Amino acid sequence: MTSVVFYIIAMYVAIVVFLLYVLFSLFMLCVNWNTDRRQRHARRLGLSLLAVPLLAAAIYCSIWYVWMPLVGKEMKAQHDAARAERFSETTLIKPGDLSPKFNLKTLSGEVFDVPQPNRVLVVSFFATWCGPCLVELPHLQRIWESRKHDDRFKMLVISREETADEVKDFLNSKGYTFPAAADPDRFFYSKFASKSIPRTFVIAPDGSIAHASIGFAEGDQNELEEVIDGLLEDMSKTE
Repeated sequence: MTSVVFYIIAMYVAIVVFLLYVLFSLFMLCVNWNTDRRQRHARRLGLSLLAVPLLAAAIYCSIWYVWMPLVGKEMKAQHDAARAERFSETTLIKPGDLSPKFNLKTLSGEVFDVPQPNRVLVVSFFATWCGPCLVELPHLQRIWESRKHDDRFKMLVISREETADEVKDFLNSKGYTFPAAADPDRFFYSKFASKSIPRTFVIAPDGSIAHASIGFAEGDQNELEEVIDGLLEDMSKTE
């Protein structure tokens, strides 16, 4: 990326040089207007004027099609590294571990068991005030809507540190229909992690953690769906 920056700076310098040359050529053209040197200075002036917009176009393309993508990749790499470190430090149950066993009552009054034997289960922790959670929830709703009629699939979205009434009001206002529960005291959340939301876990039919994530970035939903569909496909092969 450093070489690209130097390249852009060099082109800016070249533009300044050509602008100065434009002024010089224009001056010499005026001075030699009545001499046989006029055409030569006119050609130099024209070439200089042509070079400036070409260099400007090259700078624009370098910034938007080379430098900005490189900056974006570097920022994403730094974000992913920080995210991975936070996940490692705060996650208690990781892929390959067995899921904690418990049951809780959903907002609809259903007693929900975790894990779900012979089912793929998605458990996601969120809060109504959490920005990344609010971005992730529509994706969870879409995943739920597309798979809710599959008896081999279950989902439970759990609100951390909020009452059942607060969660109900929020979900109703957003039109979310996935199964949900409240965890006002972090009792269930603390079985999976020490801090940070959103948290999404995929629990395989054998009770093991197949996928675990912290935070949310666009594209995470694709990986989540791949894991879910892969597990469902594996179940189909064994049926």
